[in-house]
Amino acid sequence: MTSSGNRSAEAVRVWMPLGSIAAAITFMGAFVMGIPQEQAIVASAFAGILVFSGFLFRSFGKDRDRFQK
Repeated sequence: MTSSGNRSAEAVRVWMPLGSIAAAITFMGAFVMGIPQEQAIVASAFAGILVFSGFLFRSFGKDRDRFQK
């Protein structure tokens, strides 16, 4: 599997569920605090995007074996 294949598999397997969890936690917190539904939806979408952007800002070219020396 190529490195881009590994990255896309990692995005689907790890980062998308994390983004979904962050969005759900934010939505439930906003619901408990009584924030209007439109604002809660936008806040949860931003939280999901923020977590998933961590995947986008990861390094593309670091080879662990080469840098362990």
